[in-house]
Amino acid sequence: MIPIIITEPITWQKIEVPQEIIQHCAEFTMLDPYDSNQLPINNLRLLDCYWYNMDYYRDMVVVPPGW
Repeated sequence: MIPIIITEPITWQKIEVPQEIIQHCAEFTMLDPYDSNQLPINNLRLLDCYWYNMDYYRDMVVVPPGW
């Protein structure tokens, strides 16, 4: 398979997405990650799926403490 390179959200370095995550996100979003004519919103959906499954959202606080 063709590797997919993304910018990771902490250090902004280029990293390769593991093939298992690419396959999972393609099935989950029903989008083709190798389609070069993808709408920008679909690219964002795939990037979000990659980041989520690569555990970048683990320590993110969504609701402030005390709410």
